[in-house]
Amino acid sequence: MEKMTIATQNDQQMASSKRWPLFSFNNIWMLLLWIVLSFIWGSYKFKSDKNSSLIALGLEASQVASSLEAHLARFQSLPKILAKTPDIKRVLYLPNEVVTERTNRLLKQLNEQLSTDVIYILQTDGTTVASSNYDNPESFIGKNYDFRPYYKSALLGNEGRYHALGTASRKLGYYYSAPIYSSDRIIGVIVIKINLKFIDRLTSYPDLDYMIVDENGIIFFSTKRDWMYQAISSLSEEKVLKINKSRQYGKLNPGVILKDIKSVDSDEFFCIGSGKYCNKYLHAEEYIQESKWDVYTLSPQRLLLTDLFYSLVLSSSLFWLIALSVLFYRNYKSHERYLADEKSRLLNTVGILTADLRKTNNELQANVDHYRSAKLELEHTQDELIQAEKLALLGELSVGLNHELNQPILAIKAYSENGIRFLQRHQIDSAERNLSEISKISDTMGEIIAQFKVFSRKENTLSLVNMADIVEGSLVIMQPRLSFQKVVLNKHWEDNIDAIFYCNSTQMQQVVVNLIANAAQALDKTPHPKIDISIFIHADLVVLEVADNGPGIDSQNKENIFTPFFTTKPQGLGVGLSLSKRIVELFKGKIYAKNNIHGGTVFRLEFSAYSGQLK
Repeated sequence: MEKMTIATQNDQQMASSKRWPLFSFNNIWMLLLWIVLSFIWGSYKFKSDKNSSLIALGLEASQVASSLEAHLARFQSLPKILAKTPDIKRVLYLPNEVVTERTNRLLKQLNEQLSTDVIYILQTDGTTVASSNYDNPESFIGKNYDFRPYYKSALLGNEGRYHALGTASRKLGYYYSAPIYSSDRIIGVIVIKINLKFIDRLTSYPDLDYMIVDENGIIFFSTKRDWMYQAISSLSEEKVLKINKSRQYGKLNPGVILKDIKSVDSDEFFCIGSGKYCNKYLHAEEYIQESKWDVYTLSPQRLLLTDLFYSLVLSSSLFWLIALSVLFYRNYKSHERYLADEKSRLLNTVGILTADLRKTNNELQANVDHYRSAKLELEHTQDELIQAEKLALLGELSVGLNHELNQPILAIKAYSENGIRFLQRHQIDSAERNLSEISKISDTMGEIIAQFKVFSRKENTLSLVNMADIVEGSLVIMQPRLSFQKVVLNKHWEDNIDAIFYCNSTQMQQVVVNLIANAAQALDKTPHPKIDISIFIHADLVVLEVADNGPGIDSQNKENIFTPFFTTKPQGLGVGLSLSKRIVELFKGKIYAKNNIHGGTVFRLEFSAYSGQLK
């Protein structure tokens, strides 16, 4: 018994002497592996987060720059327009109290309607003679601004633009100016000031810092107030003197707070600070061409380092959890059990793979069936979407239809009441004339309603149609809307034009109605709205053109107008033009959109003309 105990102890010591050196070696190996993996993961994580942050910063800088540029562009043409107004000019060549008072009130009213900060008029010597803030303590009346570049630019016959702190209000603003002419002589300057306070609303991420730098390198906007009116690079005394002379920022004595840090990661970081120590920021930049501004979005480097620290803590915890599990597993599993487990695992793997293969085959068959079903459902959905677009368009036209039918109904009522009186007086002829007028009015109303019924129904048959008949039917539907908007309609085609092509008449009418409706919507704010519709035959093609004199298509949106769900309307769905393009292409046609050289937009449809044989 004692010998057995001694033998057992010897076996344990031998096992211990074999196990602990191996365990210590594994510890060292795991530690080295952890260091290497942590370094690799940390480098990858930092670089990946940095690149993701740069992309996000770039998108945010681009968004802020686009919004800023779009907001300012709304006011760019206003000075030139207002400079041509007789009431504006009158105060310069007839400066009496009555005219001045009237002009001040006009400017105040325009300022409130346009949501600008101030609108004011300068004489050729730079003195303000009329201003929208004439009744405020900070009134510009009588103040001289001949030192402002926007005044000097306008006096030379150019349209000026400038940003600066107001000398009276101390509010940062953006100025547009234009010369006021009398015949060919400049008699004054009109200036519009936009308050740049709205930029605060464009900075939507509290964790980021923003700054906007002018062409001289001066920071005139920043979410960090101690950066305001500082320079990002050294300024010469001559340049500082020039800026101070224009009083752009009051009295400026900028200190350099920004410098590039050159490192292995290029110059993606800024070091911002005025002393020996500075804070590192990851940054992105977007340049605004018109105003020559640079929009910067900045993210503190500490955010990247904090995320990296937590990532390393989490990955290290996971690593050591797995490492300890592996060590315990190796200590408590015998070689025979390992072989048995391997055999069992192999059998299980074969079974799982067989089951997975069978499952994958079934899923593949199900996917094929699902694809066929989805294809049929997509075709059905497309038909329903076309029908929904028609009904939505009918809803938009209901206001005009109500206006168009209301007058005939009132006329029918009047003729009916008069007819009753004529019958009571035994004036049969007069009563017959009234009834005849009622019949004519009813026929007209019936034609309008009949076109709407034809337009709203579902139809998939193809036939030969005349483009002129399609357009005339569409105009019956759109006439209430056009009359309601007082749109002048010009039709350009021959009376008996033979514009025959092959299509579904109901779907083709939907395309034409949609184009005319889009033109009417574009003319909503046009002073003298006009739509020109032309039909002609060109090189064996039936061509339809719908042109308006609206604002035209923005160059940035031109490539996307036929993209599904793209819209510039506040309540639009963006499916009208994409559906129209799909319908036109279904009938082997083409649709184009371009800006008219005389202003407005032209939509052009082209179809193969029918030549006696169906293609």
